[in-house]
Amino acid sequence: MPWRPPPAQPARLGRYRLLAEIARGGVGAVYAGCADMPIGFRKIVALKTLRPDLAAEPALVRMLIEEARLASRLQHPHIAQLYDLGDDGGPFLVMEYVHGEALSAVLASAGALAPRIGVWIATCICDALAYAVESKPDLLVDLATLTGAARVALGPELPALFSNNDDLAQSVLAAGRAQQDPLWQLPLWQPYTSMLDSRLADLVNAGASRHAGAITAALFLQRFVPATTPWLHMDAYAWNDSDRPGRPQGGEAQGLRAMFAAVEQRYPRV
Repeated sequence: MPWRPPPAQPARLGRYRLLAEIARGGVGAVYAGCADMPIGFRKIVALKTLRPDLAAEPALVRMLIEEARLASRLQHPHIAQLYDLGDDGGPFLVMEYVHGEALSAVLASAGALAPRIGVWIATCICDALAYAVESKPDLLVDLATLTGAARVALGPELPALFSNNDDLAQSVLAAGRAQQDPLWQLPLWQPYTSMLDSRLADLVNAGASRHAGAITAALFLQRFVPATTPWLHMDAYAWNDSDRPGRPQGGEAQGLRAMFAAVEQRYPRV
């Protein structure tokens, strides 16, 4: 990912020296940093921090600390490891630095994701579902930009929602209407699982037919979720092709407001 020079101030966060800015969002930024250890040992890390003008906001501070608590409980090859929670005029996370190329750069050079990368992403999602199931969650949610078939069926403004629990799906759809963050439920049509049959493996992640691609992709993911675990899968475009009121052109957090409202309703704060 392209780096930008770090801001002039601060040049450090705690004992970490800032090397470059990796990314910046509405409430914070992520930097590449270096921990200068004794006897010349150095380690490159990723530092996630709040914007200086927001570093004292209680709600945002709690959010970052809660993120640290949750991340510290997760150990998986596809999850960046949390090393530390620091404080330097505000909290910051010290995380594993994973070198790689930005998705925007990959798409700019290739025009589209290579099939092998798409297959790898699908297997990573299944791996994540299987890992999450090990904790026996009360609710399992995955959000992914997974198929072009969902865009063909519903267009760019309606994410496709799948669930193995209709009452749960209806609660998210209702929350979406209330939050003006609409979704549309598509069925987990079980007869289509035959499209995932394979002569060599237990199943394939993409069948030979182009029919019902969003549904067969969801059915593939469902194979990694126990029937007793309430599960939601959202296949979102996550992008605005043009400006709309309140939704400027560019990346869009589709479905997140609906999901958050539904989860808040399901688990009221004490």
